[in-house]
Amino acid sequence: MEQHMKEVDILKEVLDTNRPSKFAEDLDKLAVVDAFTQFSQNPTSATAGFGVEQNYPFISQNLSKRYAFGRTRAETIVTFVKDSFERMKQTNYDVYFWREAIRDYIREKFMEEFHRWYDSLYKNLEEIEKRKFLFLLYALSVTSSTNELHKWFTCFFDKEETSPETELKDMAIKLGLGNILYYRSSGGYEESQFILYSFLDQLSKRFEKETFVEDRCIEEFFESLTLDNMKLLEKCLKETVPVVECRLGRVTQTATYYIDEVICPE
Repeated sequence: MEQHMKEVDILKEVLDTNRPSKFAEDLDKLAVVDAFTQFSQNPTSATAGFGVEQNYPFISQNLSKRYAFGRTRAETIVTFVKDSFERMKQTNYDVYFWREAIRDYIREKFMEEFHRWYDSLYKNLEEIEKRKFLFLLYALSVTSSTNELHKWFTCFFDKEETSPETELKDMAIKLGLGNILYYRSSGGYEESQFILYSFLDQLSKRFEKETFVEDRCIEEFFESLTLDNMKLLEKCLKETVPVVECRLGRVTQTATYYIDEVICPE
């Protein structure tokens, strides 16, 4: 970034000076960084027009769901991002550059702010919600497909299969594990796309202690399995996500806690 000192100075001014001067609440300050992170993850390419303007309403909606913001509060933050980017473009019009530069600057300067928010969020969750958070945190490192994720999630938390995939997406957004952003292909196809939280790897490492399992527990788990369950477990592990449909019903195994359980109908 040494050859882009003007751009770095603008990022410092926007995030280190303008942000705290405009927003008094700590949560609003964090949400600004969050909004810039989402801006940097915009999945639309140059050949499709970047989709910058189209993504602002999506960012606003994500902020509202995650932080329980009203419409005006979320839109004020997005307007700040929008105005800031207009200034950035006056120095460098390369959208790809700004996406990478913003992401790198946030990774370097603001990860601890994010981590404190996640720590507080997790601490205040009910026990079952903590399990869901840890499950999603691990599962999203295996697949970003919400269809596959939903199939896996229902085996443990929605065995009656009453919750639609959209509810799972909303849960992931509220827990800060992903966002819905606008995507347009170069051919003109448009969709709302689920995008993983940009720093998921670092977040996973932070919560490793919550998913630690002793070797003794793993040994006891395997000793409790029947031969049929062992065979089903082997089939599960060959799938993209460890869920298989068979004549016995749906069977799954999870590595949320490295090894948790095999679910088999009676």
